[in-house]
Amino acid sequence: MREVHRIAIAGFGNVGQALAHMVAAGHPAASGIVIVGVSDPRYGTVASTEGLDAAWLLASAGDSDFGQHGAHMPEAGVLEMIEATDADTLVELTITDLETGEPAATHLRHAMSVGWNVSTTNKGPIALYYGELLELAHRNRVSLAFEGTVMSGTPVVSLARHIRSARCQALFGILNGTTNYILSQVELGVSHEEALARAQAHGFAEADPSADVDGHDAAAKLVILAEIAAGADLPIASVERVPLSSVSTDEVLAAIGDGERVRYLASLDQRQDQWHASVSPRRLPDSDPLARVVDAGNGVTFRTELLGDVTLFGPGAGPSETAFAVLSDLEGIQRASV
Repeated sequence: MREVHRIAIAGFGNVGQALAHMVAAGHPAASGIVIVGVSDPRYGTVASTEGLDAAWLLASAGDSDFGQHGAHMPEAGVLEMIEATDADTLVELTITDLETGEPAATHLRHAMSVGWNVSTTNKGPIALYYGELLELAHRNRVSLAFEGTVMSGTPVVSLARHIRSARCQALFGILNGTTNYILSQVELGVSHEEALARAQAHGFAEADPSADVDGHDAAAKLVILAEIAAGADLPIASVERVPLSSVSTDEVLAAIGDGERVRYLASLDQRQDQWHASVSPRRLPDSDPLARVVDAGNGVTFRTELLGDVTLFGPGAGPSETAFAVLSDLEGIQRASV
């Protein structure tokens, strides 16, 4: 039988609630997980060493208030939740900030400093402070897990760890589902503006889509994969970004006529022994596996010395998919603790 894994959740949005749904439903992948704390600025903070009922948490989130629970902590935030309960792992799901990594970076540092493992889907701290956070994890003998930061529940971070020993020489990826959906719509004759509106209606894009269409999101994910797969320590600012708007509808359609597809490609390669990283619209021949990635799908090709090209496809977004990545992290943390 799977041992009990006590978690506290920072951020109870779509992904946190999808995770709670799996716990409440008794999903086999969530077997043994006990939620002992949740903190979210919208609903408040609750913490109990005896555990919290996942169904109650979901119902209370629906009412936008944790205040009716006896374990409610008025005015408390994530750090107070960590101090108030005893968990094995902090699941950090707060909103990403790619400039400072906060408040998630502080949450991760504090949790690891008191001996907690961490699992995060937040790209900011990993892209900005990976080396520091990894050192802190090693010093405190805890795990730093972040499968959900890239390609949602598709296990690309796990693959990247294995790829490193095959000597990764380059990588090319469609790492942002919003921009790929827009390009797929444009290929059908839809304008950029209408395609973006449809992406927003489907929940693929935020009201302010700049993080997606200007390449910030893909750049952060590229930095994470570059570090894990190739050992390339790249600042996000070093990633050359060309906005999606630089390619016109006519250019997208002309590429199809030439037997090619335009994709918003994140790429890493070596030039004169220096790593070069970029995110830009690129033409790919129809024969390229990444040219076949459509709608909100993601895909990445690792070019290696020992294995040749290795390509992985899968979903790049979605609450349930990302919650599955957290469950994968938690399983890995348990294996590492045995």
